[in-house]
Amino acid sequence: MENQFKAYKDNNELVLGIAYTNNYKDALRLKERLEEEYPTVKIYMIDPLCKTISCHTGDEGLGICISRIIKELI
Repeated sequence: MENQFKAYKDNNELVLGIAYTNNYKDALRLKERLEEEYPTVKIYMIDPLCKTISCHTGDEGLGICISRIIKELI
């Protein structure tokens, strides 16, 4: 976020998403930590990971995705 995505972050064009498997409380704690670290970035909770993914990541998996909002498209 401070290197490759810095320009997007500084321009308020980034959002973070958190995905999880059977550990909603851990996902909420991760969200709180990220909100402290990046107070200007919007962070969303994503529905639990589907079984197709969670069978590879295992139980209690956590994931973070970074998405750019292209302001010209909204």
